[in-house]
Amino acid sequence: TLLNILAGRMNTQGAGYTYSGTISMGGSVVQPVEVRSSIAYVMQEDALPAMTTPRELLEMSAMLRLKGEDGTPEKVREQVSHLLRDLRLEKCADTYVGSALFKGISGGEKKRTSVGVELLTRPKMIFLDEPLSGLDSYAAWTVMQVCKDLASHGCAVLCTIPQPSS
Repeated sequence: TLLNILAGRMNTQGAGYTYSGTISMGGSVVQPVEVRSSIAYVMQEDALPAMTTPRELLEMSAMLRLKGEDGTPEKVREQVSHLLRDLRLEKCADTYVGSALFKGISGGEKKRTSVGVELLTRPKMIFLDEPLSGLDSYAAWTVMQVCKDLASHGCAVLCTIPQPSS
C-alpha cells in the first residue's frame, strides 16, 4: 500500500481511504499523482507474455513509450542492446520468457526484464515491490547489483524487502 500511494497508483481521495503526512520529492511537497510519470514501478508479480523474449519485450515497450528521435528503429535497437548488457540479459535475450506450462528464462532474468521495461523511459526513481521474492541467492544478488548500478547513475531506487518467516 505504501509503495502504491508513493507512486500515485492508489486513490487516496475516495470514500474509506485516508492517509496523513506529506510526500516530498527533491525537497518540495508533491501530490503523488502529479509526479507519477517520473516514477517507474516494478510490481512483485511479473506479468510478462510467455511467448516473447526479453529483446522483443524491450523493443515493443520502447516503440510504444519513446517519442521523437529516441523512438526511431535504430535508436530503439541501440537502447535495447545497451539495456540488455546493463541488466546482464545478453545470454537470454532471445529465449522465451516462459510460463508454468513451459520452461523459459529464470526468475531473476524475468525480474530484470521487468525492470528493463520500466527503465526505457529513464525515470528519476524506480520502485521495486519485493524484487527478491522467489529468487535464489545468485539471482537475488544479480538483481541487487543492477539496482546498485542504477543508483550509482543517479536513479533513486526504492525496494521493499520481506522479512523471512524464520
